[in-house]
Amino acid sequence: MKYAALSNRKQIFLLVTFFILIFDALFVWSNYKAAKDTLHENLSQRGEQLQDSYQIALAQLSQFMLQTATYIANDPVVAQRFYEGKKAVAEEGGGAGGERADRLRKQLYNTVSSGWQALRQDYKVRQLHFHLPLDTSFLRVHKPEKFGDDLSAIRHSVVAVNSK
Repeated sequence: MKYAALSNRKQIFLLVTFFILIFDALFVWSNYKAAKDTLHENLSQRGEQLQDSYQIALAQLSQFMLQTATYIANDPVVAQRFYEGKKAVAEEGGGAGGERADRLRKQLYNTVSSGWQALRQDYKVRQLHFHLPLDTSFLRVHKPEKFGDDLSAIRHSVVAVNSK
């Protein structure tokens, strides 16, 4: 009898231990799942915030670029020098053009260089570029010694604008 009672106590102990183990495992699993769901939700919210911030920054940058381009393009001296440079390049065989195109390119550079320096310093602008049709570089204000090359392989936005 003593042996059977001890055996019943062991069985009850093992049964209680088993239930505690099961409840503990369920508790750990539910905490893990809740933490995983919370992490996923937090990452999703942070991703949405970053995407919204990116869209706002992109819109502001686009607006700034349009304002800058409009300001430069509406300067009659800049427009005239660029137009004359375009004509000179066409008359001198395309590409980089010849002496007249070079002279007009330098005049255009001198016209915009002070404003360009202010844009670089105040707004951290990196590039200002004048493109001819078919995406030929007429003047890189940020690198005036390089011009006359076809940029269609790297300036896809300019190609898209020229195709309209």
